[in-house]
Amino acid sequence: GLSNYIFQLNSKKELRFEILFSLRESKESISVVEMLANISSYMIETKNPLKRGQLISLQENHFLGEKIIALYCCNPVFFEESYFEYSGMPQPVVFVWLMPLLEGEVKIIQAEGWQKFEDILENSNCDFWDMNRAECL
Repeated sequence: GLSNYIFQLNSKKELRFEILFSLRESKESISVVEMLANISSYMIETKNPLKRGQLISLQENHFLGEKIIALYCCNPVFFEESYFEYSGMPQPVVFVWLMPLLEGEVKIIQAEGWQKFEDILENSNCDFWDMNRAECL
């Protein structure tokens, strides 16, 4: 997997990564795997890790539903804390959760930053695993 590759964050810090993506149910499981493989391949080719708060724009006609326009890179806060990082390798493996976002959510991040967006999420009751959900604002 992706954690077989080492990414240089700065002159002193090296990390490995794994990507998490969750949805309630899908007939598109092959498409999910393909999407994750494409993102992983891009990271490996460019040697650029995903960063917290980063947005990944989705092309039109993607399989996640017409309302989802981007993926948001964040800590896997809705999973057990053990999903944040694995330290059993020479370089820690950081898990990045790709959260599907709607247009209004993307606009909040672009206008006010990812920290403000995460503050808003803490007070919302959002079903991030439902690709047909309403915005979490």
